[in-house]
Amino acid sequence: MQSSVRALGVLNYAEPNRAYVNARVGGWVEHLYADYVGKRGRTRRTAARPVPPDLLSAQEEYLLARRLKDDTLAAGARRRLELWDIGADQIDSLELRGTCRTRCAVLRSAS
Repeated sequence: MQSSVRALGVLNYAEPNRAYVNARVGGWVEHLYADYVGKRGRTRRTAARPVPPDLLSAQEEYLLARRLKDDTLAAGARRRLELWDIGADQIDSLELRGTCRTRCAVLRSAS
């Protein structure tokens, strides 16, 4: 004896395992680390490598203010970088390096 069952159904993604990724910046994504829809990622890992023009402008403004030795302008530019969640050590590194970084990891999985 042999029996078979045919059934029609819909396969959905397991909702408890779903995580949403939000971009804090405008711009374009230079590299996306997920190579297919539904790829399981690790918590708090970089999901994409964006190139945000506004962040590049803020870095250039800070470097220009430092070159001009304008402390007021430099303080304002530094504050804008801090509002981007750029740490003091990274800002100091920017000043020592003297060039802007074109890449940053700002897209992280929420869970």
